[in-house]
Amino acid sequence: MPTSLEQKQDRHAEEVTGNVARTCRCYGISRPTFYKSLRKIQMYLKRYHDITITSSAIYNILVRA
Repeated sequence: MPTSLEQKQDRHAEEVTGNVARTCRCYGISRPTFYKSLRKIQMYLKRYHDITITSSAIYNILVRA
């Protein structure tokens, strides 16, 4: 049986809003947390995988996912 979070993810995956505020509401996080995560993801990819990616690319991936 899917958890509440999995149900939210499935529902949001169908919508793919492209809207940060709606994405944050769906996952129950604040917008500052969303943007803080962008910097952390970018640093992690560079440090551990030697992948350079722009924050806007990460944003687009997160919104689609």
